[in-house]
Amino acid sequence: MTKKKVVPWFGFTEDKVFGMVMENKDFCKYLLEIIIPDLKIKKIDWLDKQVEINNPKRKDNSKEVRLDVLVTDHEDRVFNIEMQTTDQDRSKQLHDGATKIIINSQKSAAGQSEDLQALAKLMNNEPVSLNKHFDYAQKRIKEINEDPEMREKIMLYETRMLEREQDAYKQGKIDTAKVILENQMDNGSTLEQATEFVRNLKIISDNDLSKIVDIYK
Repeated sequence: MTKKKVVPWFGFTEDKVFGMVMENKDFCKYLLEIIIPDLKIKKIDWLDKQVEINNPKRKDNSKEVRLDVLVTDHEDRVFNIEMQTTDQDRSKQLHDGATKIIINSQKSAAGQSEDLQALAKLMNNEPVSLNKHFDYAQKRIKEINEDPEMREKIMLYETRMLEREQDAYKQGKIDTAKVILENQMDNGSTLEQATEFVRNLKIISDNDLSKIVDIYK
């Protein structure tokens, strides 16, 4: 019996999908106004056309940065708004002076506005029946998933991001091993003793450890 291939569904919170859905300024305006009810938007401008959403020439390839726009309200005040999606809890890291609004779709949306409840459903790949804005978003997401060329681009992007995360994880382990090696030598161990200590921890491969040790020879 032939096993049926499982085809992944790329939802609203997937990097590329988010960007393509948010390219629609009407939907972008609607989403910002339900997230920030006091903000009455008159105009939205992409901050820099060179780093517009989904532009492969973006200088910042961070997986978390999604949308950076300038918003003008009806009092002609200008706001720089950046929207992100992430699986990580950033609540203890928001100390850069900016105002942060966090929407956690994994927690109950009970008590929130009908619009925010619908947004949480969209983020969780659940069907939404509320208004034309969510109709558009779901239709666009479906179009993206049914486009073979677009799916290929998304999968390639996801693969590259995974490789970057793996490289960063490996580099983190190498940096940790280096710190431990230096601490051991600072505490009186010889280079050979410190090397053996780190090797026994099995943090990194012998090959990577040898490259670190060569620095101190």
